[in-house]
Amino acid sequence: MKAPNGLITVPRLQCSVHAPLLQSWPLRYLADVVFGQFEAQKEVLAETGSLRCPAEGPLLGDDRLWAADGIHPSGEGYRLVGEWLGSNLATYVAPEE
Repeated sequence: MKAPNGLITVPRLQCSVHAPLLQSWPLRYLADVVFGQFEAQKEVLAETGSLRCPAEGPLLGDDRLWAADGIHPSGEGYRLVGEWLGSNLATYVAPEE
């Protein structure tokens, strides 16, 4: 399958820097190492134009937007992420080639 004008969009994983459980010691140090490598690879691909990686979403530090497990968004958090991602995709303008 080919999509010559297609662009893959992969948002950053907000859990790596904002999930309450992953901000506790010692997980905050491990999360940065594990997720940081993954996020860095997405950014490298984004620089090649093969991938788009929107930077920040709406879950910045508001514990009410996270589920009780401290890793996943709550229902409201998922709703906000969906609205943010949908808006981000709908308003994207590709750079001129």
